[in-house]
Amino acid sequence: MADGAIWWLRAQSAARADILTGPPVAPIVVNEPSLATPHIRGSVIGPAKQWMIRTYGRPLFERALAGLPREEQSVLRGELVSVGWYPLAAWSRFLEAMRREVRAETGEDGATFDRRNVFESGSQTLTKVYRFVFGLFDPTTIVGKMTPVFRRIYSHGRVELLENVPGRCVLAFHSAPMMVLGELERFFPLSVELMLDLAGQRIVEQTPRLESDGETFSLTLEIRYRAE
Repeated sequence: MADGAIWWLRAQSAARADILTGPPVAPIVVNEPSLATPHIRGSVIGPAKQWMIRTYGRPLFERALAGLPREEQSVLRGELVSVGWYPLAAWSRFLEAMRREVRAETGEDGATFDRRNVFESGSQTLTKVYRFVFGLFDPTTIVGKMTPVFRRIYSHGRVELLENVPGRCVLAFHSAPMMVLGELERFFPLSVELMLDLAGQRIVEQTPRLESDGETFSLTLEIRYRAE
């Protein structure tokens, strides 16, 4: 979300904030037939890029870019269009470089960087709006709208809501190529946590389960939560 990529707010903003309209859809196939390799939406990585520059400074951002192939540098240095698709491998390599540079300069570890990326890179005004609106709905309604979000973030994979009862939900991301795994392991749990946080809920237990056939994987999250 993501993400990546966040993630959740960014994807919803690009989709004209329509998450609370229409019935939930599950499962959703999020494959983009024209893309041979996994891609991620500009609506996710564009705001994340700007947040990194504001938070850590342009020199650190440029040092992270410098280790990438020139073509990838050019893409990420340029304007990122919200509705565009961008190679996930390039974005993942850049995030790894950012984690290294941030750790070297500030001492901040990768997990902290990822969490800040998800929770801080969205518009503060939009965050306040969502927090107010989500507070008007039962948390299960918000959880039920999670699956359409991933259709707008990743080009490959299938997301499904397996269980959704008060205080507990189970979500799964299926049939994704292995190159998506690192991104999903980091940002899938954080995006769900952000969504529940905006709905006034706190996660008390989160259990991931990973299955793979060597070419694709399925990542399932069992989440227990309660009102803050």
